[in-house]
Parts: sequence; structure tokens; C-alpha cells
Amino acid sequence: MKKPSANNLFVWRWLLAGLMLVLMLLAAPGPIMAQGPDEGDRVLMGENLTLARGETRRGDVVILSGQLRMEPDSMLDGDVAVIGGSATVAGTVTGDVAVIGGSLRLEATAFIQGDVVSVGGTLERHPQAIVRGNIAHGFRFGPETGMRLPFDSDWITPPLETTPPRPRVWDWLGGFFLNGLTAVALATLMAVLGVLLVVAFPQPTGRVAQTVRENPVLSFGVGLLTEALALPLLVVLTVTICLAPLALLTALALVAAWMFGWLAVGWVMGQWLARAFNARQTTPVLEMAVGVILLTLLWRLPLVIPCLGRLVSAGVLIVAGSIGLGAVLLSRFGSQLYRPGFSQEAPALPPVAPAPEEATPAKPS
Repeated sequence: MKKPSANNLFVWRWLLAGLMLVLMLLAAPGPIMAQGPDEGDRVLMGENLTLARGETRRGDVVILSGQLRMEPDSMLDGDVAVIGGSATVAGTVTGDVAVIGGSLRLEATAFIQGDVVSVGGTLERHPQAIVRGNIAHGFRFGPETGMRLPFDSDWITPPLETTPPRPRVWDWLGGFFLNGLTAVALATLMAVLGVLLVVAFPQPTGRVAQTVRENPVLSFGVGLLTEALALPLLVVLTVTICLAPLALLTALALVAAWMFGWLAVGWVMGQWLARAFNARQTTPVLEMAVGVILLTLLWRLPLVIPCLGRLVSAGVLIVAGSIGLGAVLLSRFGSQLYRPGFSQEAPALPPVAPAPEEATPAKPS
């Protein structure tokens, strides 16, 4: 029988731990404590737990929608699981530390004798923090794609002294393959949104696309300026507590406008491809789907290329996104076709009827 690897054992260990946690929560109607206040397993719901300097607690701790704070020289003799909250560890944990859906911070004086797991949140580890076990963080498909799976070998980081160096060529090939799958999936999703948009709102989408074709430079400038001013504006609105709902509405409107513009730019690319290949039997739906897929792939696929690929991807994202956003704003979300002031012609005056000719007297014969 094939012996399971350490990575698989590590993953299955935490899967079993999660199952036991669910069973424990279903069976426990309230906090579980032993006789002493600092001993025994404990489950806290919506509460915070702080271990002061020099304080010691024995037993496992599970915190739901709460915070854990361990001061230096404090010790927790057991496992720690925080779900939907945050944990700051500056003391010693003899077991494992797991944070799901929250932030985990390991200070310089932190000493973890077991494993460290951070899923769906952030992990900040001081260089002097000591972790004896494995470290697992995030959900990514690879370093280039921004997504991971828990069964990916890169998702688990064994201790440094036992990590053999892996050939970088395999990392690059694996990242290229997974990044390609992610790009194709994202392009397909965007194409579906574009098709729904052109079917449900053909006229507004057509006005935005026409603005992109006729005024690409002006659209790029308006979109880039809007993106540059949006961040400080949202920060100011968020800091002002009473205007925080307005900040949320503004952010949602900008995201919707950006997506609308991105799809319109993809439609313009599809129309250009149809003309370039002299496609006679084409439809707006087909042009939208092909153009959006091509535009999204041009954005995502170069990420696998080191250094230069990220610049190309960022360039496509900034240029196409800014042009689309500017076209949406210029056309007022496609409600009217944008016409620059200098190109508008004055309305023609109605024709004036010619004056009747005066009758000339007949010459005498």
C-alpha cells in the first residue's frame, strides 16, 4: 500500500478537526469549561479572549466571531481555532493555531509548537516568530493566478529545515497550466455577462460601444481621471461616518460602470475582428462573446510570463478599463450618444422660398 505523504496527512488532519469542531458545536449549547477558570476546553461565541503577560491556560479554545489576544510570556496549552474573527499571538501555544475567515498575526515573541492554518484571511508573521509545524495559508491555484486549493502542494509550507528545493521549471509549468484554466474560466464568465447585456440592453450598449469607437482617446482620459480621483473620494466618504453609505453606493456604481465599459470594449474588438476577417454571417451576440473572451485572455494570460507579463497585463487592464469607464460616463451609462461640442453642426435653417419675379412690361411692337 502506498504510504500517504506528509502533506496529505496534514490536510486530512485538519479536515477531521473541522468535522469534530462542527460536532462539538452542535452538541454544546453553551460555553464548555472545566472546574477551574483557566483549565478545560472552551467554546466562545461572539466573545473575546485575552491572555495577559504570564497567564497560562490549559485546554483547547474555539472562538466564533471573536478575537484572541495573547500577550508576551503567556501560554495556551492546547489547540486554538478562531472562526470569523482575528487572533494576535505573542505568547506560546503548545498545539495548533487555525484561523478561518479572519486575520492571524504572529508577533516576534510567538512560539507555536504545532501547525498554523489561515484560510480565507490574512497571515502576518514576524521574522522572529517560531513555528515548529507546518504553515498553510489562503485559497489559491498558484502564485500567478491569485487562487489556491487546499490540496495543492504549494498551499502547505513545511518547516524550512525539512523543505527540499523543487525545480522551478515545474512551478512555472504548473502555474502556466492553472493560470490558463483560470483565464479561460474568467473569460467564459465575462462573455456570458456580455451576451446577457447585449441581449437585454442592446441600445445602451450600442451607444457606449459607439463612444468607444469614435472617441477612444477622450474616453481613456476621462476614465483614467475618474479612477485616480475615485480612491481618495471613497476614503473621505468612508472616514465621514454619516456618508459611509454614500461611499458604498459610489463604489458599487463605479464597479458597475467599469464592468459595463469593459464589456463594451470587448464588443468593439469583436466588431473589429468581424470586419478584419470579412465575416458576413455575424451577430451582435457572437461579436460580443468573441471580443470579450479575447480581451479577457489578453489581460490574464500574460501573467505567467515573469516581469514583462505583469506589465503587459496591467497595461491591458488600465487601457481597456479606462476607455470603457470613460465611454460609459461620456454616454451617461448609454442613455444618450456622446457628441463632442466641436463636431456638432448647427441645425439647418428651413429653406426660404424665392421672391416672386416682378413682371416686366412687354415691349411695344
